[in-house]
Formats: sequence, structure tokens, C-alpha cells
Amino acid sequence: MTDQELFEKLKREGDAWIDFYWLFTVPEDEWKLFGWLWERAQGKKWWEGFLLFEWNKEFEVTQRQTIVNLIHPTHFTEALKEYLKGEGDGEN
Repeated sequence: MTDQELFEKLKREGDAWIDFYWLFTVPEDEWKLFGWLWERAQGKKWWEGFLLFEWNKEFEVTQRQTIVNLIHPTHFTEALKEYLKGEGDGEN
């Protein structure tokens, strides 16, 4: 899944890709991207499924490491892409 496809799944009415493109391309702004993704992902009907998916993905990963990965901007973005790729359209 590309950054743009992720954006399309999480955007709200009125969000424009051009306004957020820089979030995906400027490394120093990754916390802004994280905040944007975190806020929008929590409002989707698949949010709880995503958390369970991440929590149970690898048995050898500790719960603490799972939490660290979820709040790490890059890991969170990649985890969303991985989860949504397997969840069809990921609508709302």
C-alpha cells in the first residue's frame, strides 16, 4: 500500500492529498504525520481490529514492544498499511 492509498483510506471530507503530501515526504515532520494518522485511524470502525492484529501479530514480541511500535511514527504508518492491505477497502 502506498502513502497515498493510506491517506485515501483515512482522509476526512475536505482533506486534500496535496495538503498532507509533505507529511509523508519530510522526515522531521513524522510526528505531525503520526498525529494525523492516529487521530483519523481511531475514528474508523476497524480500529479495534487493527489493535488486536498488532497485539497478536507475533507471539515472541513483548506487549511493551508492541506498544512502542504503535506509538513509533514510522512503525505505526507501516503497521496501518500492512493491516489495511489485508482488510479490503478499510472503509470507515
